[in-house]
Amino acid sequence: MTGGSRRRRTLAAAIVASLLLGGCQTPLHSSAYQSKNNALYNDLLLDNLDRIDEGRPRLFFIGLALWGGERWSAGDILRMQEITARIYPAFRPIPFVFSNEAVTAPADMPSFDPLMLDKTIALVRAKAAPGDLRVIAAASHGAPGRLSNRIGTQNQRPVDAAFLIRRLRRLGDLHTLLMLSACHSGSFAEILEREDFRRVMVVASARSDRTSFGCSPAETSTWFVRALAQASRELATGAQPPGWSAVMERARQIVSEWERNWALAASMPQLWIGKDADRDLFNF
Repeated sequence: MTGGSRRRRTLAAAIVASLLLGGCQTPLHSSAYQSKNNALYNDLLLDNLDRIDEGRPRLFFIGLALWGGERWSAGDILRMQEITARIYPAFRPIPFVFSNEAVTAPADMPSFDPLMLDKTIALVRAKAAPGDLRVIAAASHGAPGRLSNRIGTQNQRPVDAAFLIRRLRRLGDLHTLLMLSACHSGSFAEILEREDFRRVMVVASARSDRTSFGCSPAETSTWFVRALAQASRELATGAQPPGWSAVMERARQIVSEWERNWALAASMPQLWIGKDADRDLFNF
């Protein structure tokens, strides 16, 4: 082998090794990724701090698109935000949305980070007043009492019921709506009831022992959230905004029809409200 051939082989091997190593690196732990994610979160905070005291009542919307690498999780969160705007038109939205969708780097929303969530919750607790609403919306794959957490295509520690309970307690005793799009998500309502959360309402895509549908890579939103959006649009035609009971009843009808058409077991979406919750404030 000539010296030129040997150098070319060495260069080619170095390029291949570089590509292989690059594919194995974890961009989530790189300083560039973390720096961009922090910058996106700081921008989010500054945008909201500039207007957080402008008027009341306010709806503090914390959205967690926890399943990365596919579009439907972030799609669900953005639609949930639109749904709450229809049901609570008198409330001024203050959104904090985290999305794990991007595979190699955060795009226009910060990816989910427990420390960032805790900072957000501390801010909301400090600023929220009686008459305001807090919403925590999450979309992912799920199991009883647990939500999967994947940034891009890299699995992270799941978000379980204990994690959410700690954050709900940090929010204090003001009213909070928990919107969940995940298989078995009704289990969170059962857990919160056992834990005696009295001023929380839960909207969930499936009963605790059931799966929900529409969470495949080709989807831009799950069946439940699409049905919820359709129901809220259909019912938002009168002088009064649609209430959750009516929206959920119509969404269940829509989802049930789709499930029957595909011969799928019923997901049975759930609506639960704590015994001391203000039903008028929640627009139940």
